[in-house]
Amino acid sequence: LSTGRFDSDDPRFIDPYTPVDRLRSNNSFLKSIPIGLNTDITYRFTSKFYLKSKFAYNANMFDQGRFFGAESREAMTSLDGISGSITKGKNTTTTSTSTLNYKNTLGIVNVTGLLGTEYQRKTIEKLTASAKQLPTDVFGLNNLGIGNTALGGEYRASKSLSFFSRLSLAVKDKYLFSGTYRVEGSSKFAKGNRIGFYPSFSFGWVLGKEEFMQNILQSMKVNNLKLRFG
Repeated sequence: LSTGRFDSDDPRFIDPYTPVDRLRSNNSFLKSIPIGLNTDITYRFTSKFYLKSKFAYNANMFDQGRFFGAESREAMTSLDGISGSITKGKNTTTTSTSTLNYKNTLGIVNVTGLLGTEYQRKTIEKLTASAKQLPTDVFGLNNLGIGNTALGGEYRASKSLSFFSRLSLAVKDKYLFSGTYRVEGSSKFAKGNRIGFYPSFSFGWVLGKEEFMQNILQSMKVNNLKLRFG
């Protein structure tokens, strides 16, 4: 049986840190304000061509604080003593995507294609004020200046830009061909290695629409069957 301060299984051990003491001596909080803006615009030039643009901005502003009072385990076991910190910051993500789309039927061939670009920017901003060896915990986080103070900050930003294209052909809705090509650039990578090229190709065969497969599919109680290679 353990009461928090005294362990009856080992009378030589006395734990001065009860859960109640820790709750009373520790203080932490996290406040955040999310902000979001999204737009989606489609403009049709003709029955075959249309432009689609999306824009999104998301931000999260936050305040975070931690305080270790005189009776906390951290204050009693660390050279920092009574200590605390307050952090204010903001994270943002901005994304813009635009595609020019094409859709048409040429005899037995359905054609769809697009050309597009996407831009994204992310930022992280933080400012932290901390103090240690405070002479008292009476003021909590409201008067960190009476201790040994330190200021710290952080700012990080990354950008990415991509261009992509796709062409898809469907012959009699049975034979499907698709090819894509994408160019990606990112500031996260080292100079000279920030751009990548990514081509791809796929072929599909809708066996479920072939006459010679109808009896087989019915006997198997399968509604449709498609093969895809890529």
